[in-house]
Amino acid sequence: GKVLPMLQNQQFSSVPPLLVWLWAGVMTALFWPLHMLGVKLVYSKIHASLGISK
Repeated sequence: GKVLPMLQNQQFSSVPPLLVWLWAGVMTALFWPLHMLGVKLVYSKIHASLGISK
C-alpha cells in the first residue's frame, strides 16, 4: 500500500521515454538487415512450399 500513493505524488519527466524511443530506433536500424535476411530465407521457403509465386 505505500508505493501507489508515492507514485501518484511524483512528477515524471519525458526524457526517459524519449531515450527509450531513441534506443529502440538504433536497435531497429542495427537489426533490420538481419531481419530482412531472415524474411528472405524463411518466407521464400514457405512461399515455395505453398506454391505461391511473386
